Amino acid sequence: MGENIEPHPDTTIGVDPAMLLPNPYQVRTISPSDPTLDELVESIRKNGLIEPPIVRQTPDGYQTATGHRRVAACIKAGLKTISCILRVYTDEQMAVAGMEENLKRKSFNPIEEARGYASLRDFFHYAEEKTAATFQTTRDHVAQSLRLLKFQQPIQDFVAEGQLAPSHAEAIAMAPSQSQLELAQTVVNKKLSVKTTTEMAKELVRREKAKQEALDNIDLRLGELDTQVANLRQLVDKQELRRLWFEWNQLRHKDPWKAEDCEYNIGGFCHAFSWESIPDNWARRLEGIATFKIVDGKAHFQAGAICAQCGHLATMFTDATVTGVVGK
Repeated sequence: MGENIEPHPDTTIGVDPAMLLPNPYQVRTISPSDPTLDELVESIRKNGLIEPPIVRQTPDGYQTATGHRRVAACIKAGLKTISCILRVYTDEQMAVAGMEENLKRKSFNPIEEARGYASLRDFFHYAEEKTAATFQTTRDHVAQSLRLLKFQQPIQDFVAEGQLAPSHAEAIAMAPSQSQLELAQTVVNKKLSVKTTTEMAKELVRREKAKQEALDNIDLRLGELDTQVANLRQLVDKQELRRLWFEWNQLRHKDPWKAEDCEYNIGGFCHAFSWESIPDNWARRLEGIATFKIVDGKAHFQAGAICAQCGHLATMFTDATVTGVVGK
């Protein structure tokens, strides 16, 4: 728990570094195995802590605003008390102070920098323009940095570890999302240039577009096929209805009609319906209703069976578009 000290500008206090709490908005990760941390430990043992960390007092104790790495080095060096500058900071000032220090020292990796900008955006509603003005950079740089956080975690790790540059990531972002990780792994493994990465991303886009067009074409053809099948079913239904109508007429007209009464009568057979060859399977279904015979290479229905309605039937059969039917 921190002491109840009335802070003044740049008030200096002595604090056990192990008791200091981290900045809640700190996005930089400090690894105890970092070799540069050992170098800082040796420097502090030899020369002392030259630049004191800045802290603020909270109900839970002192929080480190700046100097996280120096505090970690002091703990590793075994120091029990270090000098700190005590200031009154709001949460927003804590977030900005940590960002300013790391940006000034260029100690951020690209992903940490992006997370810092995102923290200001999410907690304090910083627009990209305000972030750029606060840290004296460009809006485009802030926007590019934030876009890094949209990648899958493995790609972010590549960037954080320096295996991919942000410019590589921008090129990879051009590729279809489902292809980005594989492309990133290829770029890392083969150490490809940004130009080559861009070309590969564009080729993946072209392939994806071609694949989508092919799938759309398949969907279209399947839709057309469904329509054709539906039309065929309707046609089959109509043909069945016409067959039943034909049978009903045969029951209604029980008296045989003479071929002479048919204007299409030729040798006792009605020529209102004729096929260029032996009737197909559909026509053969009429065999139980009317008989036909081959005359001059054509199949003709017997006049006595259908002559009374041949004029109307000829039109119906022709509309049905039965292959080979020759109507009036």
